[in-house]
Amino acid sequence: MPLAEDQGLGLMVWSPLGWGRLTGKIRRNQPLQEGRIKSGGTVGGPEVDEELLYGVVDALAEIAEQNGKSIPQVALNRLLQRKTVCNVVIGARNEAQLLENLGATGWNLTPAQVAKLDAASRQKPLYPHWVGMR
Repeated sequence: MPLAEDQGLGLMVWSPLGWGRLTGKIRRNQPLQEGRIKSGGTVGGPEVDEELLYGVVDALAEIAEQNGKSIPQVALNRLLQRKTVCNVVIGARNEAQLLENLGATGWNLTPAQVAKLDAASRQKPLYPHWVGMR
């Protein structure tokens, strides 16, 4: 995203909930719930460090509780607030999921909440993505 911002580009984000990883169904010290993720739903997605994922989901859960929102709504709202994100492509499998995801709009996280999520998700940039980052 820093490169896109530097170059004045916009992003269309596909799978914004990370193959279901940012739905809150994968939690620290909790067994996986029955369903798509437990049956291999993240197969084919990018590898994600487990501790990084747990840290991000913990931060999402805390902020969701503060705002009376769900974990997916907070995750989607954070993306929609980024300057470089033009739109997100959600993969709702039914009307309930669609309505849940639409609840990510019409409100904004506070700057402190954005900072908390950014800190929780920060990773060391990989070459060449670090070029020009400050």
